[in-house]
Amino acid sequence: MVFPSVSNYVVGVRVSDSQCSVVAYATVEIGTDTTPPSTPLAPLATATQRNSVLVLWNSVAGSSQYELWRSQDGTPFALLTRTPNRAFVDSVPPDKTSIYKVRAVGTGGSSALSVPDVATSILFTDVSLAAVKVKALHLDQLRQAVAAMRVAAGLSPTAFTDPTITAGTTAIKYAHVLELRYALDQARAAIGVPVLTYSDPSSAMIEAVHFLDLRAGTQ
Repeated sequence: MVFPSVSNYVVGVRVSDSQCSVVAYATVEIGTDTTPPSTPLAPLATATQRNSVLVLWNSVAGSSQYELWRSQDGTPFALLTRTPNRAFVDSVPPDKTSIYKVRAVGTGGSSALSVPDVATSILFTDVSLAAVKVKALHLDQLRQAVAAMRVAAGLSPTAFTDPTITAGTTAIKYAHVLELRYALDQARAAIGVPVLTYSDPSSAMIEAVHFLDLRAGTQ
């Protein structure tokens, strides 16, 4: 027996013995699942190259497909791909922040879009900053990454103290770190990603961890 998928049906099953006496009777409701899958957790987006972002997300029971949505340059989210997989490699322009959301699709419909995650396609010099003195280049790259975050959030540019950082001439100040934190916090709030907790937030001495915190906040 074939049942159309647009409705639910109740089917009665009668079981009789050899004397044609009813010994059991049951009803079973048959039809399609009308409950959409649960909303996935936030995806995990990571820039693996200056033109490539790897996006991963969790499995959701009852889903057969996933939709990955992306926003860039402050534009509305648009569908990037629909796939049965839980990973996607996105080709992106260099030095740009991309915002990603994912939703699950099943026979009962689609879930809501997840909360977002971001990736900025800047590969920072001296990744760990271990035993490395903070350089002008490090500050310039952070400013570029934070500026990309603000563009993605639809915010105006930030005016920085010492707009031009000259290696060997411009001293890197704690004020530079504070400006970056403020500008990045505004962008993350506008995008809807979690608030950052900074290491040694009241220390006025420049430390590598201050730069690492800010890098993580853009990626």
